Amino acid sequence: MPSSSTPSSEPTLKTSHSKQNSVYYYRLMLEYGVLPNKFTYPFVLKACAGIGNLILGKQVHGSVVKIGFDSDVHVGNTMVHMYCCCGGGIEFAQKVFDEMPKSDSVSWSAMIGGYARLGMSTDAVGLFREMQVSGVLWSLGNGWSLILRGKKVPKCVELCNALIDMFAKCGDVDKALKLFRDMNGKTIVSWTSVIVGMAMHGRGLEAVSLFEEMREGGMVPDDVVFIGEVMEKRGMQKIPGSTKIELDNEIYEFVAGDKTHNHYKEIYEMVDEMGREMKRAGYRPTTSEVLLDIDDEDKEDALNRHSEKLAIAFALLKTPPGTPIRIVKNLRVCADCHSATKFISKVYNREIVVRDRNRFHHFSDGKCSSGVTSHNKSLSGGTCSFLFLVAATMTWRM
Repeated sequence: MPSSSTPSSEPTLKTSHSKQNSVYYYRLMLEYGVLPNKFTYPFVLKACAGIGNLILGKQVHGSVVKIGFDSDVHVGNTMVHMYCCCGGGIEFAQKVFDEMPKSDSVSWSAMIGGYARLGMSTDAVGLFREMQVSGVLWSLGNGWSLILRGKKVPKCVELCNALIDMFAKCGDVDKALKLFRDMNGKTIVSWTSVIVGMAMHGRGLEAVSLFEEMREGGMVPDDVVFIGEVMEKRGMQKIPGSTKIELDNEIYEFVAGDKTHNHYKEIYEMVDEMGREMKRAGYRPTTSEVLLDIDDEDKEDALNRHSEKLAIAFALLKTPPGTPIRIVKNLRVCADCHSATKFISKVYNREIVVRDRNRFHHFSDGKCSSGVTSHNKSLSGGTCSFLFLVAATMTWRM
């Protein structure tokens, strides 16, 4: 094992197959006295963002400041992104952003995207306006409003891809398809965005048709577009939902109906207790979320075994009263779990932060700061489109 050469350890961090492995090798570097450099930190911070580990993120931030890389714009951008991806980290992200000696479009993008994902629309739009005034993206000029209305195709392929993704997620699939047809230089991301958008909104035959068109054109499908096409064409089930939670520097993962955990009996007893307490507070299960042909009692039981509830029950068992609970869901939180978590936050007097594939949900005293009230309606309209545009166009890669 090397003792002082950072570059030899960097590829390991970059090519690790899981974010947990990246964190593991980073800690191993420190144990062996290998000094990280400015190229190491972005990979580690990205791993912290991926698992939503705010505590570790703060520790890495401290190391960045101690070694003196906090003035590096790339490290700073990654740090803003990391804090935006961790529950409870938005204030730290803003502080890092404000204190950056030099910022670029990526810095602004990460911060705006963080606000948008949290549902903090006023802050997101305000910062976006400030970004325009500062001259960033000024070249878009008056064409910006035309792009928003789908009447102008941007020359930038990355921006065009983001717009297609935004329109598809907002439910305006026709506008996404028109933009896709009109754009030049289509990439696999372009095809992926429009095909998955079609599949998401029940236009399976069109999704399959586009998939075949893509293959005939010589474009090799990636995992995302292939899975989206196969799901529609063959009726396959989606990727199982799972929820992760970190306690005492250990990451625990739950799936619906999970009985692999060592303490699963206590967890299920806690889930039953949660159900009783929530009902006393007025909770009513959203049994329409269960599509199986079973009676309402069995549907309610199925809802109680969702991975989010198992993770929250585990946290209630293993953390002191009043301790905030932070969990990460790999899919979108269903309407029933969203409603149930509101009641849990009030009944057990807990602050609960849920990060799902779309946004952060901050539950406290029976309310959710995201303002989401329904998970079954597609977003549309100028304001929603603008906010999704802010989030989508500000997506960046390391």
